[in-house]
Amino acid sequence: MNINLKKLFFNITFIYITLKFIIYTNNFVIKSIDYIYLSIMMFLILAFFWKNKVKIAYTMFFIIILFCVILITQILFNSYGFSNIANIILFAVIAFLLFKDNDFFDDIYLKKINPVYLIICIYLIYYIIESYLHGYLGFSTTNFYLPTLGDKNWSSLVIFLFLILCYKRKYILGSIISLVYIVLLNSRMGQIAVILFMILEFSRRYPIIKKVYNKICKINVLGIFVTIIISQLLIIGISYYCVYYIPKSEISDYRESIMDNSNAMRVRSNVYAMNEIIKNPKLLISGYDNQIKEKLGVADTEHSTTYEGFRLVQPHSLLLNLILRYGIIFSAIYLIFISYIIKKYISNDNLSFIIIYIFMNMILHSLFSYEYLIYFFFVLSISKRNEKRKINICRY
Repeated sequence: MNINLKKLFFNITFIYITLKFIIYTNNFVIKSIDYIYLSIMMFLILAFFWKNKVKIAYTMFFIIILFCVILITQILFNSYGFSNIANIILFAVIAFLLFKDNDFFDDIYLKKINPVYLIICIYLIYYIIESYLHGYLGFSTTNFYLPTLGDKNWSSLVIFLFLILCYKRKYILGSIISLVYIVLLNSRMGQIAVILFMILEFSRRYPIIKKVYNKICKINVLGIFVTIIISQLLIIGISYYCVYYIPKSEISDYRESIMDNSNAMRVRSNVYAMNEIIKNPKLLISGYDNQIKEKLGVADTEHSTTYEGFRLVQPHSLLLNLILRYGIIFSAIYLIFISYIIKKYISNDNLSFIIIYIFMNMILHSLFSYEYLIYFFFVLSISKRNEKRKINICRY
């Protein structure tokens, strides 16, 4: 792929991520930008593949065809709709076509100042100042989050991804801003992710840890898939323990302990979802798609389903959410597909980030879906700045 086309893909994707996650415009733009991005990228990528006769591995081509068959089946026979499964397939295919080469966004043109990066930094600084003036900052308030997302945990995820991007490219200003946001957002998930990432990155400098990393980097696609499944089974097991072995009297108010009312609600949602999967054999083939909240009775927070003394939300576990939306068969195929792309980026430079991101999927759903999938692979695909390169203003 020529450099100019790679640069075009890079800039379009970077602008999409910025408008989708960082800079709040209006609801119409936020809702429509997905379709604009997908349409543009699908047209450009397919045009390039057709012109240059790019070949796709038979296994991946078969899975893409299988996705299409499943989608058609959902359209014809699933009474709960098919909009979500259509979107997740489209985003996954775009991610595969865009990031199937692990050197897609190399160091050739990233040496220059990137205006999108600078715009993100300026906006994030502006938003901190604006939030301070409105009294939204402080550990006692929950009103500080990215306006595009409206939630502290999802905001901390987006900032964490931006931090990894800045870390890989040695962007000092962006790294500082990201760390400030992680502190101000006061999201336990985001703070734990940053701490664990720093520990892993620091420890891999030691020869023994390096050897461990080198062995892990030899993992195959099946190994990645099994790792994701094990991590999900772990959070499901923890959820069962918390629900049935931690007395309700030991559950604290919000943020006063690990097992506060917020986490009590999440673990109960995971257990309830697991029970739903066990008792409904139809979930083997298809799920509830975009009606998952209505089917679980959690669409209305004022009249939400309760379980073991707490109201429920949709499951925050990646695996449980996938199964309830799309069924067991599709979920397995989809995660194998994602594991194949991840395998392309398994390296010493990326391994710490990948491990942490898999960990975050235990707490937040959809991280391997939709726009979050694009953001994840976008960060993975950006090469780490060579230590020997000349430092320039882009660093700051």
